[in-house]
Amino acid sequence: MANKSKPLSAVDSAWLHMEDSTNLMMVTGIMLFDGPIDYDRFRRTLESRLLPLDRFTMRVIDNHRMLSGPHWEPDPHFDLDAHIHRVALPSPGDMAALQTFLSDLASTPLDFSKPLWQMHLVENVLGGSAMVLRFHHCIGDGTAMNAVLYRMMDTTSDAPIERPEDQRGHARHGAGLGHARRGQRGRDVVEHQRVAGVGDDAAVVDLGEHARRHDGAVE
Repeated sequence: MANKSKPLSAVDSAWLHMEDSTNLMMVTGIMLFDGPIDYDRFRRTLESRLLPLDRFTMRVIDNHRMLSGPHWEPDPHFDLDAHIHRVALPSPGDMAALQTFLSDLASTPLDFSKPLWQMHLVENVLGGSAMVLRFHHCIGDGTAMNAVLYRMMDTTSDAPIERPEDQRGHARHGAGLGHARRGQRGRDVVEHQRVAGVGDDAAVVDLGEHARRHDGAVE
């Protein structure tokens, strides 16, 4: 079997090594929905739309005794269900409850024995639900986070989960969870928690072999 390990770039290695217990290098994004999300469709969407980005099935190996530095390798025990968490906000499920949940989540480290990401499906959120994605900054930055979240969305509620391919073999924009709630409330949550972005000058960070730059976003 061929060795599929890949070295981290110098920038990604720096993000990795900046992490400590008081300085978690996480990027967090949230999308709000007007109603509940079907869990089976949610899981199949992640499987179809997220896992082709190979950083989401690879773990970081960082052996300080190795001169080659940290590298990515496929997780031989990868289990999608270990990265999906289904929770519900306590009543009344208002903005304060959501902000408390996000604050607690943002201060919780990821498991470095697994690929460095989590997806939370949160119910009882402002009368609807929410999807919260966290990944380590060595996987991507806020610009990449936005692209990944958009990858989960569609413009119609009955769109197929599988991403259609264009003639070049690259997946088109679109995704399978339905319509995200729009409006000021979602921005308020993001700005309050300082999540899902690092500024207008953020660099696009590698998401793996299947990611590419397209009109300023990662696809």
